[in-house]
Amino acid sequence: MTQELRITGGKWREKLITAPNHHPMRPTTSIDRQRLFNWVDASGLTVLDLFAGSGMLSWEALSRGARRAVLVEYSSPALRQLYATRKQLQAEKVSEIVAAKLPSRLSRVPKLDYQLIFMDPPFELGLMISTCKALEEGGYLSKNAKLYLECESSLALLNLVCVQWPHWQLLKQAKRGRVSQYLFQVSG
Repeated sequence: MTQELRITGGKWREKLITAPNHHPMRPTTSIDRQRLFNWVDASGLTVLDLFAGSGMLSWEALSRGARRAVLVEYSSPALRQLYATRKQLQAEKVSEIVAAKLPSRLSRVPKLDYQLIFMDPPFELGLMISTCKALEEGGYLSKNAKLYLECESSLALLNLVCVQWPHWQLLKQAKRGRVSQYLFQVSG
């Protein structure tokens, strides 16, 4: 079973993307994507999309002028659809797809100067903090990089992040239903 998602802005605006419709995948809604890209101008940025799922955050960023996107996913159905979408959008030269289980296989991801990182892991599996830790320890966070984190509202993410990584500055946050969104910037 699949679902169709619409890109909300940029050169691919209104383009429909097919995404696998299976648990635990929850593509970021169009309302939440619009909020994110009101917070961040993706023009010219190199993007890392962890737990990419449908890839909508990366496709949206590329549509809005991101220079390059690396999408990381483990699910076979999602990977197949990512490759199909990349071909549909003719985005082969500006995107790379990496099959890797996170956070244990983060080392498979190329180390580039990522200015914007998306992280939206499956809820209630405890992957958010362990993946943040792997990003920190693996040297994936450049100074001034922005991190967009989407998680279940029941996770006290803000408290956990502020205690473990005080150099992550909270720029924006929002909550809609059971989803919380955070935008951080690495300050040092």
